[in-house]
Amino acid sequence: LNFYSTFSFTNIINQNVDKGNSAFVFKNVMKEDTTKTKIITALNKLHQQNLTKIISMIREITFQTKDELNELVNQCIQKIKRDNEQIKPLVAALCWELLSTYFMTDTGEKIYFRTLLLTAVKNDYIENSKYHDPSWTKEKGEKSMVLIGILFNNKIIEDKVMSSIITDFKNKI
Repeated sequence: LNFYSTFSFTNIINQNVDKGNSAFVFKNVMKEDTTKTKIITALNKLHQQNLTKIISMIREITFQTKDELNELVNQCIQKIKRDNEQIKPLVAALCWELLSTYFMTDTGEKIYFRTLLLTAVKNDYIENSKYHDPSWTKEKGEKSMVLIGILFNNKIIEDKVMSSIITDFKNKI
């Protein structure tokens, strides 16, 4: 839940009356987005001179849920898709550095950033290679291919997987 979906004046007034402090109310409402905010803040500061610092900032974030780690994956993917040509390889380099980052579940299972990243890229490719689907656009397809190319160039996507993608792409066009 984010601030906008949970915001209502009635709730705020009731919470404010209960606690007697508006700062307390807003602090708790905003607290839910802190991991996402930290991720976005770090990624927005990314440039060639501070890549190592940003990697450290991301590693210092405590990911308490799989969704929070997925948020990091999604933000990285979106940044590669939308940012300029100088930033895309930096985001991929950041991803490469984070491949061994993991989240520990309640059952003790490790969920790796790499697994989430490659699953998200696979889903993105599948979604954006449905050329006969009415929602498909050339721009979506191109951004998906740029994402795959950037990650391949940074050794995140292996040769075998890239060969499969190329073969699939050839079969679809």
